Amino acid sequence: MADIEVVRPTEPPAEAADDPATVLTNVLVIAHLFSQCVEVFNMIDPAPYWDKKEQLLLIRLGLQQARLLIWGDIVGISSPPPTIATFMIPSHAGAMNPEPTDPIYFLERDPRLDEEETGKRVKELLNEILDRADHLSREEMMELYGLKGSKKSTYKQLTVDPNRLEGFREKFGLLQDVAHVQGVRIPWGNSITMQRWTINDQAKFAGYIKKIEENVTQLVELMGVGEKVERAMKLDIKAIGWHPSIQRIHAAKEISKLKLLHEVTVTEFPAYEPAVQEALDNLNDKWKGSGAYEMTPPASPGLPQGMKLSTDPKPKLTSRPSSPPDADKEKRPSIFSFFKSKSSDRTSPKKSIVAALAEVDTPRSKSESHHPRSSKSKLEVEPQRSKSLSGLLE
Repeated sequence: MADIEVVRPTEPPAEAADDPATVLTNVLVIAHLFSQCVEVFNMIDPAPYWDKKEQLLLIRLGLQQARLLIWGDIVGISSPPPTIATFMIPSHAGAMNPEPTDPIYFLERDPRLDEEETGKRVKELLNEILDRADHLSREEMMELYGLKGSKKSTYKQLTVDPNRLEGFREKFGLLQDVAHVQGVRIPWGNSITMQRWTINDQAKFAGYIKKIEENVTQLVELMGVGEKVERAMKLDIKAIGWHPSIQRIHAAKEISKLKLLHEVTVTEFPAYEPAVQEALDNLNDKWKGSGAYEMTPPASPGLPQGMKLSTDPKPKLTSRPSSPPDADKEKRPSIFSFFKSKSSDRTSPKKSIVAALAEVDTPRSKSESHHPRSSKSKLEVEPQRSKSLSGLLE
């Protein structure tokens, strides 16, 4: 998947196998290998134009990334043995950490990771996810997996729950902090080179996703944590609907992700389909009747299916302009009004629209007497009586 050359430590002597520095070095090696496997999924960029088939492939890849992250959390892939450290104050707290100065406790580490046979098999499976086969060149690997080099990054987050990815990055940083405090040299340097990719052949890339799925499944079965992974996957999917973003563009992305997830899970991962549907139903209930969203077919092709922006009804025109509720209250003069000259007030008086309309009088007969206007509204049209009738009434 990427050209990676890790500077691996030399095999420690048998008498040094239980040395804390040696144990921590081995933990760092496998944790770093896992970190590269997780991050390599993010090196595949979608096409600059929106292609539904490609988006479905990337969703499938994101599901495998989520399964791998959950597996790593369950076995404590980034945790040192409790004999070395159980907690650490982060030197660089994650973006989702509300208390960056408080210590963070490591997850419990599965001791089988440090066993020779199990640890060796875990490294082999992680290397299969990460690296190309020895007999393939870079060009042959790209042709086999339907990929080509990408110069521009148009990456969209694939992780089902981005918080889990950020959590792993923070825990992996804690492990490196422990190594720094213990004086253990981190066994890698600038020899790691990774390249961005874009999908060139969707059929071949689907085969690559299938290979990744098999490798992740083997890791899950090796450690016997299949039930825990499935339960955590369903919780992560539900979390999309239980913690919706209040920002319009982010909420639209969550809806679009859930729609694609539903289409993928119905056919390929039926065990996750009820969780996806439950998340969608919860979002429908939360946003039903809101002024920002209406969970109906889209009004424009730019919005995800199932959403449209609600529009307020246009105001009706009436014969009488509506005035603000505080129109009768006297406006408080500002401080700048004291610096205005009196001549400017006389030459350019401010007139309201109502006053301007009041000056426009209807043509009347010249013989009509000029009586003062009534106290009614100036915009109200009064019926005109003949002069003779008005004389009789007077």
